[in-house]
Amino acid sequence: MIVADSSYLAAGILQDEELLRNQRILTPDLAIYETVSTIWKHQVLLKRVTNGQGLVSILFDFVGTNVVIPVHPDRELTERAFGLAIQHQTHPHDMVFVALALGTGLELKSFDKTQLRIMEEEKAGGSRR
Repeated sequence: MIVADSSYLAAGILQDEELLRNQRILTPDLAIYETVSTIWKHQVLLKRVTNGQGLVSILFDFVGTNVVIPVHPDRELTERAFGLAIQHQTHPHDMVFVALALGTGLELKSFDKTQLRIMEEEKAGGSRR
């Protein structure tokens, strides 16, 4: 099992479904909306896909089969994300993925270099500032 952010989910839907196969993926529920937003962007603005609705269906097939498991942020997760955001001077919205990975002890999969750097810093014992 891994924790994945929306960049990873979107890449799995738009580019390489193998990223999502043979895994169970925890993600904050907001990542589902962000992934749908990315699909919309690729269809409407970038004109890179023609069947965004079909891609949204694929995403929900992964949710329906518990490959992707949306997690509703609770108080503990939200407070941890906020604390990380303050500590690392970044947006809490991005830190919820790091907070979920830290809280579960799972690997974080992301294409966001800042999230991955902060995750490594936290696993190594906190910020090195």
